[in-house]
Amino acid sequence: MQPWLDKIHERGLSSIERMDIVGICKRHRAESVIIPEGKRQGWPMKLNKTKLEERAVRDHVWSRIVHLTREPEGSLHFEKLKERHLQKGKKASSGVLQFEQMEGEQAGYYGQIGWALFFKIIMRDLCNTADRTKNVFANDSELNSRIAPLTPNQFITGVMIPELCSLLIAQDLQAAGKPCSLADADVLRLKSIAYGNAMFPLRDNSESASDSDADCDKGKSMASQRRKKEAEGAPAAAPASMRTTRTTVNGAQQAIKSKRRVSRHLSDSTSSDEA
Repeated sequence: MQPWLDKIHERGLSSIERMDIVGICKRHRAESVIIPEGKRQGWPMKLNKTKLEERAVRDHVWSRIVHLTREPEGSLHFEKLKERHLQKGKKASSGVLQFEQMEGEQAGYYGQIGWALFFKIIMRDLCNTADRTKNVFANDSELNSRIAPLTPNQFITGVMIPELCSLLIAQDLQAAGKPCSLADADVLRLKSIAYGNAMFPLRDNSESASDSDADCDKGKSMASQRRKKEAEGAPAAAPASMRTTRTTVNGAQQAIKSKRRVSRHLSDSTSSDEA
């Protein structure tokens, strides 16, 4: 809330725009309802990115993620996403369904920061264009057919990242003396999305970021742009998941803003229909 309060103090109430009001309301709800509820649930209040990355690449976790490239049917996320694409056909690229898919891809209580970290790890260790030995899509000629009808990018963001998040959440619950199945952990991932995004957002004008974080953020922006082109029927560019780019740390934030614009559009459309 403080940035908006500072703006009012410096420029007066007239400086507050409509979108500022939306942001204030959302932040107020996050601080008064969502975050306190997450704390009561015992969800993490801090993220140690170094330790989280170490957990993600440990053998018993990472081997399962790598195994998905050989047998994608072993993932509940893959089956759900594949079924949706087969049922909806061309409509699977519609704005509404894409928005629903993006919502389901998020990192639960690890938030946007966690999502960006997991994306960076997968890009570095499985889709590394600088090191062919770490590029499963280049080394396995049959991988694209195994993950069809998904694109490589859809497979990474819609299957691998949610699977990785669910595995780590299951570990958290195990450590807390609450063992659960992977399916139950995924339910918690979806349930805790609002908390994670409120607690660990990617902010504008980040004060510092490593080059690898910048690559990750650019990758998410490219993923968002790819979905948009596919929805408009434009020819698909080379998979965003196959590129790494040194750039400023704004890409992931742009993708998140895009999600919010779609959400507002859907809300406005619903309101118009009800009027």
